[in-house]
Amino acid sequence: MVKPFLVGSDSAEHFLHIGAEILRKHGTSLDAVEASCRAVEANPERDMGKRITDSYW
Repeated sequence: MVKPFLVGSDSAEHFLHIGAEILRKHGTSLDAVEASCRAVEANPERDMGKRITDSYW
């Protein structure tokens, strides 16, 4: 049996535990990924537009 795992970018590192908890409780991988992504997107400190702009200029 393969152990489920999540992979994420540096933006997700503080929120992967949310998805991991869903997997531990035998939730679906889709639910785990969605929950982690929603937490990243809801993070008020996340400013991806600024990061992208800074990367290109």
